[in-house]
Amino acid sequence: MKKPRFTEQQVAQPWRQAEHAVHDGAEICRKLGVSEATFYAWKKRIAGMGSPSSGACASRGRKSPLKQVVADLTLDKQMLQEVLQKKV
Repeated sequence: MKKPRFTEQQVAQPWRQAEHAVHDGAEICRKLGVSEATFYAWKKRIAGMGSPSSGACASRGRKSPLKQVVADLTLDKQMLQEVLQKKV
């Protein structure tokens, strides 16, 4: 497997600089010798390993309505099975 050219710390540092408006993205790309596409691909990768509030909690918020639907359907199924068992 090919060894990455930049470490995780080296990838994260330019984004911290860009967030704090020390430098703009194009200037950072020139200094690092990478394209802007690579720079924004790093952003996507860094956002995935960011704070827990960014990814995990947001996905939990989307799943909760689905979990509620599954719970309701499971309860309905159990009630119907009980009714069928009483008739037999």
